[in-house]
Amino acid sequence: YLGEEEAPVEAEGKILYQLKIEVEALLSVADPHQLNIAVGVKDIPAEKINRGVIVAEELLGEKVFPLTVTKEYEFEEELNFTKAINYYIKDFSWNLEDDGVSFRGDLVTTFYYLAGEMSGFRDNRQQFSGKIDFPGLKKGTEVRFFPRVEYATYQTAGKTVKEIATLDIYMRATRIIQQDVICDIQGYAVKKELLLLPKSTGVLKEPVEVVQKLSFPYPREIAGGPGRFLILDAVIQADLIEVAGTLEQNIYYLAGRNIDDFEEEVEEEKELLPTVLKTKADFQSTLSLPGAGENTITAEYYHIDAVEFAPTENATLQISRASLEIKTWKMEELYVVIPHRVPPGTSMVVYSVKQGDTLLKIARSYGVLPEVITGANDLGEDAVLEKGQKLLIPLFY
Repeated sequence: YLGEEEAPVEAEGKILYQLKIEVEALLSVADPHQLNIAVGVKDIPAEKINRGVIVAEELLGEKVFPLTVTKEYEFEEELNFTKAINYYIKDFSWNLEDDGVSFRGDLVTTFYYLAGEMSGFRDNRQQFSGKIDFPGLKKGTEVRFFPRVEYATYQTAGKTVKEIATLDIYMRATRIIQQDVICDIQGYAVKKELLLLPKSTGVLKEPVEVVQKLSFPYPREIAGGPGRFLILDAVIQADLIEVAGTLEQNIYYLAGRNIDDFEEEVEEEKELLPTVLKTKADFQSTLSLPGAGENTITAEYYHIDAVEFAPTENATLQISRASLEIKTWKMEELYVVIPHRVPPGTSMVVYSVKQGDTLLKIARSYGVLPEVITGANDLGEDAVLEKGQKLLIPLFY
């Protein structure tokens, strides 16, 4: 009944429909490489130590909460057909508790029905809630929810239809950690590695409203279907982000009136099935982000909300709403000192050479190889040590 623009094909006594499915995938890639880095030294003057700070996002955990929401509707006549038109989540909120995270929101659904000689759209909004067990979360934890409606089905029995919607509540918990590290030690040859780290510069949230005129008079009934952004681009300028895109929206409408309103001879106007129309509209928005520049990286997320309609002179006004979120960051380079192994509480020792010391003797006392000491201090294999000479010793533990 609710196909796309192409008509169904009759073959061997059956009516065949072609179903087109498009899939969007969001891919996030992270490098799990771990390093031991120098965070402290002993017996080295502070002015010889160059320090830096690593700011990183630590993943605390991810969980999925499946949820089923149901509701029954009664009609005056026996139902012949039902079909889901649209479903989405609105006004979603959450609250951090001692032993987990509680959430709540509204499920908004629209379906088309054909009952006897009547047809139309039925809207419904009902609240849902739940709790995800996640002990140990504290203040400062960033919790992000990605709720979605997997699907909605309708089971008819006589004059009753039962709506069954399956929701998928995905939660991700992270926290920002900061670590003071050693970038260099003046006067010593230390092993260093270059880290390329993302530094968050801000998150922008913007409501989007797209208004367009549809070239037909306001129909008997009209409902908005699923929508998506065909194009969504963010262009970085100095302290600004220009966002532009094209919103595609399906709408369904009933152009005629009920059967009882027509004369018997007007057979062609007794169509009860909705007309399907795919609309496209462009939008543009300018967001302020101090510090943004050519090195800023962005990731855009969106959520399509409700669609409203209003009559105008010889046309129908469609107002589509969405919420847009843009996360921005810059990549920073940071050199860090890499010890051979980091024991608890310290990463390196500065040793003052005593009378009679040799590289082999010192190396054995600390459980390291002599070439570890020569490599860390830029010495030759046959180097002669002087009393009072300072050696940097990367520790094995």
